[in-house]
Amino acid sequence: MRRYARILRGYYSHTGPSPANCPLAITFEGSYLLMQRVITYEAGMSSDLIHVRDGSPLDHLALCCPDTRAGIAKVAEITGVTPELGDPEPGQFYWSGGIPLGQGRFLEILGPNPNFRGFNPFMETIRSFDELRPAFWYVGTRDFAAFREAAKAAGAPVQRIETIRYERDGNRVDYQRGILGPGFKGTRPCVIQWNQRPPQMNAPAALTLRSLRLSDPDAVELRSLFATLGIDQPVAQGPAHIAIDLDTPNGPVSFEGPALAFEGIGAMAKMASLYLRHLFRRAG
Repeated sequence: MRRYARILRGYYSHTGPSPANCPLAITFEGSYLLMQRVITYEAGMSSDLIHVRDGSPLDHLALCCPDTRAGIAKVAEITGVTPELGDPEPGQFYWSGGIPLGQGRFLEILGPNPNFRGFNPFMETIRSFDELRPAFWYVGTRDFAAFREAAKAAGAPVQRIETIRYERDGNRVDYQRGILGPGFKGTRPCVIQWNQRPPQMNAPAALTLRSLRLSDPDAVELRSLFATLGIDQPVAQGPAHIAIDLDTPNGPVSFEGPALAFEGIGAMAKMASLYLRHLFRRAG
């Protein structure tokens, strides 16, 4: 039980709120930087805070499934396009393939890495999915540090920051990513800065993204946050929900479902349940 408690505390320390993330703790420097970035965005000037491609701030969107190979096959059947699937990223808990959406954007199909033996609450959650479901989405930035400062000043700290570097097929991959907190909420974006991208991401679009549709009980708050950070993405008032609409060789296709969340006090109880599920699955 002590080991179990340490695992939960260690994970939650990366995702939970802290006094330093309180909006009242904004520094003068952070406020000034945020003001500069907002003025730049609203004036229509170039900004590295959000990497806008083809009028969209989106970098990639993820469909999650309990089995990666089965998910890849299902997406191919539904859309008429087979996602490219390589080896899992070194040391990661997930395994994913992708379909280019053009302008460097892509649709990611993501499931558990069968070689990963540790506990991850997100992976344990998607093992219970009975269908492909959107679970998260990324905006791109050209200046991760500036985005991080602006988000912190807006009361949405970037958490679980990782720098990923590896080589595959003679190509170097290098990027930095994080979750827009506090905690995880599927209707809030993650953020990524690519330093070196896999070449297949620059392939012509195989599918067309028509829209990302979001709804959330805190839609007004999310809209304000998105406007502050320069993220041009509508949010409707309603239950937490994510939908991805695509034009495909097989016609219009939509994937949708309830948005996942790990935030606040309830995240501890949820992760405790997931960890017990993980132990029972490993024991069986």
